[in-house]
Amino acid sequence: MVLTVPDLESLQSSALSDFDKWTAVAPAGRAGDFARDIARLEGQLEAIYRLGVLLQRRETSMDTAFAVWDSMVRICDTFLKRLETLMRDHPHCEASHDKMLDLRLAAVKRRELHRRPQP
Repeated sequence: MVLTVPDLESLQSSALSDFDKWTAVAPAGRAGDFARDIARLEGQLEAIYRLGVLLQRRETSMDTAFAVWDSMVRICDTFLKRLETLMRDHPHCEASHDKMLDLRLAAVKRRELHRRPQP
C-alpha cells in the first residue's frame, strides 16, 4: 500500500473531526479532560508528520517531495488555527501550540530543501 499526499490531508480531516467530537462531549470546566484532548490532537499531528517523513523518503521526484512538505505546512497551519481559537480560554494549551509550531517550522525547512531553484 502506498501513502499519498491526499492520504495525509484525509488524516488531518479525521483528526480534527475527532477533536471536535471529543471537545463537544467534554464536561464544562474540566481542564484536565480538555488538556488530554489537546495532547491527543498534538499526538495526531506528530503522527501525520512522521507519515509525511516516510512518504517523502520514498519519493525520487523533488517536485513530489516538495508537495509532501507543502501539504504538511498547510496541515500544521490548520491544526494551529484550531488551537489558537481555543487558547484565549485555555492558556494551558501553549506548550502544545509551541510543539505544533516546531513541527511547522521543520516542515517549512524540509519544503525549502526540496524547492526547485528558480532559473
